[in-house]
Amino acid sequence: MPLASSSTGQRLVQVAFATAAMAALAVIAYLMMFTTFMFYDDEGYVLISLRNFISGQSLYREVFSQYGPWPYVYHLGISQLLQSPITHTVGRIVTIIHWLICAGAAGVIAARLSRHSEAGASATLATLTAFVVLWRMVAEPSHPGSLVSGYPSDRRLGRLGLHPDVIPSWTRAGLRTHRCLDVADQN
Repeated sequence: MPLASSSTGQRLVQVAFATAAMAALAVIAYLMMFTTFMFYDDEGYVLISLRNFISGQSLYREVFSQYGPWPYVYHLGISQLLQSPITHTVGRIVTIIHWLICAGAAGVIAARLSRHSEAGASATLATLTAFVVLWRMVAEPSHPGSLVSGYPSDRRLGRLGLHPDVIPSWTRAGLRTHRCLDVADQN
């Protein structure tokens, strides 16, 4: 019986650590997101196109976009769910949520692929690595790239010790054109 309670206690400690770590990363992401403004205004461009689409204008005919329809449909759903327009604040919070989900997912994947004794360290390292690599989302909140930012390129997967087949091939192919994340590949 002590063995079961020991593993339960260990599990509770792991969950508490993961929760505290994600809360700390959320605070860091919030501070970074809401204290940064880029001199170019991609955020404004994206928000205007989202606002126009959500108000009923036709995508590509009345709303210019070089992106596919998915980001617009996604943000329309968020707008309807919140019963609120997509504003700077909403767009930045949604981007933070994507950032944290991606970083957390990297940790979960690393933990699941690791040996039991190394799972905690692997998860922590993968989560922190993903969080740092994805910090560039601060530059363009609401940008459609935040919807695919959780899928690292084949090279970055290799650096994390993961096999590229864990990511759908259509997403990897689309990511190769995503300029925001290429900075990490140049190092």
